[in-house]
Amino acid sequence: MMISDFSKILKALDKEKVLYLIVGGVAAIAHGMTHTTNDIDLCYERSLKNIRALVKALKPSTPKLRTPTESVPFIFDEQSIRNGMNFTLDTEWGWIDLLGEIPQIGGY
Repeated sequence: MMISDFSKILKALDKEKVLYLIVGGVAAIAHGMTHTTNDIDLCYERSLKNIRALVKALKPSTPKLRTPTESVPFIFDEQSIRNGMNFTLDTEWGWIDLLGEIPQIGGY
């Protein structure tokens, strides 16, 4: 199991001015919960401009879909993100869950 480099992920997103919210385990830890997590969950704003920035920020980490067994063909680009909604990614920087929408809550 890979430990994510949260700092590297967040710096890349901030550099490209990606609009996102940290949710899930990392958000709970930031609020004082004693919990460990190996991924970072991000709810991202779904405008074309933001998706472009998101792809530019994360592309250097060579994202692939995180699957329980064999890999699945996947191209990490603007079109793929626009056509999908939620993605579980395995990257060189660690596991990243991109959430365009969260059930019961909605989007960014």
